[in-house]
Amino acid sequence: KGVTGSGKTSLVNILLGLIDINKGKIVLDDQDMTNSKLYKKIKIGYVPQSIFLVDDSIKQNIILNNQTNIDERLIEVTKISCLTDFINSLPKKILTHTGEHASKISGGQKQRIGIARALFTKPDILILDEATNALDLATENEILNSLLNLGRKITIIMIAHRLDILKKFDKIIFLEKGKLTGLGTFKELFNENLAFRKLVNQSNNIY
Repeated sequence: KGVTGSGKTSLVNILLGLIDINKGKIVLDDQDMTNSKLYKKIKIGYVPQSIFLVDDSIKQNIILNNQTNIDERLIEVTKISCLTDFINSLPKKILTHTGEHASKISGGQKQRIGIARALFTKPDILILDEATNALDLATENEILNSLLNLGRKITIIMIAHRLDILKKFDKIIFLEKGKLTGLGTFKELFNENLAFRKLVNQSNNIY
């Protein structure tokens, strides 16, 4: 969480290995993972702000080239991403084509397919880069609750601007001008971090 230009996307790119770091380190379970071969073995699911879909079926856009345990896993990920009712309403169900540039589906449906795709390979870490901003609040909350119910099976890192969402997470990373200026729960940051409290108050989301 942070203001525009604070370094949120750059931090995500570091975690994804897209940006090399020359200072600091990546620590996982108290173990330095920076440049570690072990870190490269960790499966990371990534859902960007803009989801790319091919002109193919919903099923193919979720599974891509994966061919293992398809049907069972599809049921799981479509349920978590709140796609089940939408898919069942379609004449061709999950075999329905999304159209060129996803022209046959809405922005929210596109994001849900992106989340299902990221979950399909059972990632250890799921990174959501404002990946739910096209969803209505009820659907967004339902998806997040489903993800959080996965418990310790997955670590979720989410970039978000809706302050009420942040209350769901164990830890909030607050960034300003490329620097980490706050780390804690929503309550801890609101009580201890002036900039965070000011942001909450300005957004009329009083804790």
